[in-house]
Amino acid sequence: MSKKVILFNPITLLITERDEKSWIQRRGNAPLGLLSLAGPLIANNYDVTIIDQSSEANWQERLIAGLKENPICVGLCVTTGIQIAHALAVSKLIKNSSASPVVWGGNHPTALPEQTVCHPCVDIVVIGEGETTLVELVQALEQKSSLADIKGLCYKNGGKIMRTLPRELSDITQQPPLPYHLLKNGHGFQLKFITSRGCPFECRFCYNARVNGRRWRAMTAPDVLKMVDALFNEYGHKTKMIRFVDDNFFADIERAKTIVQGITKYNIPWHASVRIDTFLKADDDFMNTLDKSHLRYLHMGLESGSPRMLAFINKRLNPAEVIAVNKRFSHYSFRVTYHFILGIPTETIEDIKETMSLIHTLLKDNPHARKNLNVFTPYPNNDLFDIAVSHGFKPPQTLEEWSTFNFKNTVHRPWLTPERKTLIEMIIFCSIFLEKNRFPKASLIYFLALIYRPIALLRLKHLYAGVPIEIAIARCLGFTG
Repeated sequence: MSKKVILFNPITLLITERDEKSWIQRRGNAPLGLLSLAGPLIANNYDVTIIDQSSEANWQERLIAGLKENPICVGLCVTTGIQIAHALAVSKLIKNSSASPVVWGGNHPTALPEQTVCHPCVDIVVIGEGETTLVELVQALEQKSSLADIKGLCYKNGGKIMRTLPRELSDITQQPPLPYHLLKNGHGFQLKFITSRGCPFECRFCYNARVNGRRWRAMTAPDVLKMVDALFNEYGHKTKMIRFVDDNFFADIERAKTIVQGITKYNIPWHASVRIDTFLKADDDFMNTLDKSHLRYLHMGLESGSPRMLAFINKRLNPAEVIAVNKRFSHYSFRVTYHFILGIPTETIEDIKETMSLIHTLLKDNPHARKNLNVFTPYPNNDLFDIAVSHGFKPPQTLEEWSTFNFKNTVHRPWLTPERKTLIEMIIFCSIFLEKNRFPKASLIYFLALIYRPIALLRLKHLYAGVPIEIAIARCLGFTG
């Protein structure tokens, strides 16, 4: 029997066929989830093929050719939203071309395993972290043995949906190296790493509290540097950026210091995500080390400027401390992007005013600060999802319905009045013009922004969303979705 396993990464964005080729050429993100799954399979002597729809123009030809080799199974990693639509299309292609079982894993199947496996194009769901589960599943499928004793599965058996016991969290220190060589187009322009999993905090909008049980698990700093060294020696000549995509890279500040000091020698920009309160106790020596290490961006979720809303979502941040840390950041060259969420259930106009006030202060105090505003979307498997349901949200009941689920679809927020939806849309649009250097100089959009900026600032000052003709114009010009 074939020892082949195919792992497939569906596109994560809505994209037209006409734009697919040019869009693919701009992509450079490695599918870390699939690489993490491939390593243990390779260690167990399986022949793994990774097909990345987001970076390969000929993905369909590669998939059909791979299916002719009768793989043990085809695994897809799927998140909530448009990726489901692409995953369904690929799964239908697999079903029409092969007898190989279709296995789904990722955030969405983990959150809703029974609903996912009910679909005729899905045979098995891997729940949670899949490294060990997938190896045991592939071995069972190869030997045509029962799946009942494999932890972390949901599958069909004689017309019934079966769910096994939950899988324990993986020991991240025992994972094999990421097999970047499996990527058809290399790693692109970024060397991406996950050096830790989970987060010790319990923000109510995050999957971590339920999936990871507030546990933070990490590779040791020496092991991280060995991994970076090995991959950099192989791919460094192509690399323009190092990116740590951990949920909380700086959870252990001493570990972070060692890693930062170790990667400085590469003279390459790097990014990471972190909680801003990490820097309340950071000394000047560490801040200077960061500044000299070619750090380009830090991404921080602040979510709101309202103390009431911060308490409601259990964010455990103090706006006054945020302002103080941001002023400290202003003395260094790296940029900081602050992420905010509008439209959470129970949010009031006063809460929005406090958020906008904090944004104005952060941008004024730090010329390297940026902001990113999003609308709350009730993705499954967290406390705010349950709260959204209690405020009238009706969750989709099929994969097809979930595939249209995204932050732009306002039908998913019944607690917002039409007027509030319009106001939030206007705030997000106008806030683009808060940053003076947002657009490339001498471009058409730069000159249009100069003209419109005073109007945008006026709208934000008074939270006025009447006659939003500029949004319609921007859509016609292709500047917004």
